Amino acid sequence: MRHNGRPWIAASTSPRRIHMRETTHSFACHDCGQWEDLRKGDIADRDSKGQIMGGQTVRLIAVHRPDGKRCPGSGQRIVLDMSLATWRQRLKKRGRMRASTIAVSDIDLTIGQQQPSIVCRDCKTWRALEDVLPRTGSDPVWMITPHRNGSGNALCLSSGRHVVLDRDPILWKEALDRQIANQETVDAGSRTRTTVSKRPSPPAPAVLQIAQQRQSQRPAEQARLKLRAHQDLCRSCLAAKYGRGIPCATGTELTATYRTEMTKENQAQPSTKDQAKARAGQWKKVLPAVQLADAQRFPGHLTAQLPEAPMPPRSTLHPEPRH
Repeated sequence: MRHNGRPWIAASTSPRRIHMRETTHSFACHDCGQWEDLRKGDIADRDSKGQIMGGQTVRLIAVHRPDGKRCPGSGQRIVLDMSLATWRQRLKKRGRMRASTIAVSDIDLTIGQQQPSIVCRDCKTWRALEDVLPRTGSDPVWMITPHRNGSGNALCLSSGRHVVLDRDPILWKEALDRQIANQETVDAGSRTRTTVSKRPSPPAPAVLQIAQQRQSQRPAEQARLKLRAHQDLCRSCLAAKYGRGIPCATGTELTATYRTEMTKENQAQPSTKDQAKARAGQWKKVLPAVQLADAQRFPGHLTAQLPEAPMPPRSTLHPEPRH
């Protein structure tokens, strides 16, 4: 891959834009800001200004196309003028942190896991710790794994920072359990009861509404509404409605459907004469029971007889004429 002709960039001038590992490296492109792998380049004896480089390793930024076009930063030459240990030392600009000063919930010292982890103070994410060799002092020293910040354009400021693990894992576990128990107790005490009110049931529809709903569900009524809606939109059918023309084919079909449904509905409903016959038959069936009930309530020998009223005098009924 050919380079882009720009001046070389020394890794020592921007240690937070390069991520060095044992075998592969990546660099944050100055043009698009994306992290791209570094490809093998050549050995640089002299830089672009002719100064002696001393045979330092040169890597090229891989070709990348963030917007569909080749980025101008593709092929940029990066001079690895420092080792992996020096790069990590450059990242360590802050002092050491002690595990005893870190909150119990922000560090993980579980026994049995390969690497402890910690919450980064800058990007607020969990990051693993790498063992720093050779160890110095009684307490082991670990290093926060190099990682990128929230935007991903550069390494986080806490990358490579040393952490002194001066906290016993067993005591840390006990402190964490006590904190969790206390938090659960506080949450249970602050929890308030909520009163759930029952929603009122909707009012029952009126008799008129029920009748209108049943009326609208009739096939004949639906056919009538369709015919009326069509007549409001069709001029031919509207004129034919008042006897001034001939309806269209759709109007004729809707009219026939309406008449058919009305015929079916009239045939399904019994006539007045049939209803009277059915009522007479029902009364004929219950007539003996009604007569028996009347006889038990009013026996023949206990029939009440009203006393006869006295007749008024003759003079009151037919007064004598005066002379």
